[in-house]
Amino acid sequence: MAIFSFVKQAGQLVKDGLDAAAAATQAVSLEDIQKKIAASTLEAKDLAMKMVDEDTVKVYAVVETAQQKEELILLIGNTPGVAKVEDAVKVRSGAEAPAPKFYTVKEGDTLSAIAQSQLGSADRYMEIFEANRNTLSNPDAIDVGQTLRIP
Repeated sequence: MAIFSFVKQAGQLVKDGLDAAAAATQAVSLEDIQKKIAASTLEAKDLAMKMVDEDTVKVYAVVETAQQKEELILLIGNTPGVAKVEDAVKVRSGAEAPAPKFYTVKEGDTLSAIAQSQLGSADRYMEIFEANRNTLSNPDAIDVGQTLRIP
């Protein structure tokens, strides 16, 4: 089991219409997280979550691939008010993939700049966008503090 850290006030601030101060004080709602997961393309069997403390969510589920596991963790972690996600997600497809690679968006970042620094070519920005399809709706709209999966 691993614990993944996120910027508590970052998750989709613009999309949810929150400013950083409001997001920092927003209580985490497991019901809201469930709705986000249901609205996504993720398929997780036996999904269950519990609050470990005021800003930590422990997630239990069974998914088909390591990529789905990473996307589920990111979807939960990029929720306003969530600072940590405890991973109790099982992957069906036998061998575990290598440890996931995540990147936290900084002021002035673009997907192209992130692709250049993390993948070696700015032209690969759409790979990052596709890997984060459940948390990004537009490759030109990323939020400072948001955590992205690097394929």
